[in-house]
Amino acid sequence: MKDLFKLKASKKELIIFSALFVGLVLLDQLTKIIAIKYLQKPVIITSWLQLKLQINPGVAFSFLRDAPQWISALISLVATVAIIYYLLFKKNDDKIFNYSLVVLAAGALGNGIDRWLAVFGREIKVGKVMESGVVDFIWPTFFANFNVADIYVTCTCLFMIVYVIFFGKEEKDPHRVKKADLKASTNTEVKEEVKDE
Repeated sequence: MKDLFKLKASKKELIIFSALFVGLVLLDQLTKIIAIKYLQKPVIITSWLQLKLQINPGVAFSFLRDAPQWISALISLVATVAIIYYLLFKKNDDKIFNYSLVVLAAGALGNGIDRWLAVFGREIKVGKVMESGVVDFIWPTFFANFNVADIYVTCTCLFMIVYVIFFGKEEKDPHRVKKADLKASTNTEVKEEVKDE
């Protein structure tokens, strides 16, 4: 049982992970505060990109839109805790993979904060309507609205899939001896036998 909560991240890693995690979450929340205040009217950047305030009561792409808010809030909380637990107590030796998990956890918590605020009654004015849910404000007109936390989650997931497939380190099998190592060992033994003779 003790091994389940045996800290594997070093003190230095804890500081770096915490700073990155908090910074990313604060950036997400700050952009949402700005969006609520200044995007009551859409801002057209290009013909295909607008900054448009929209409140999503569900999760990604409005999934679970009609479900109670506490369900999506609970999903975000569980995801965040699971990622942080793995990062601290089941830490992978791959630094790039670990930092990716920090970004992923920040995205989960960023939207999770919005969902829990909605559960506890926060309502946001969009035009003349009061709504509650996750604050989205980036709108490519050919796609769904999203926010900074969504960027963290989506980009990190795509990156991790590519990274694990093409650049992930193979686990070393202690019982498996490489042919090159076996050959080198055999040559060394032969040379030692010749010297003895």
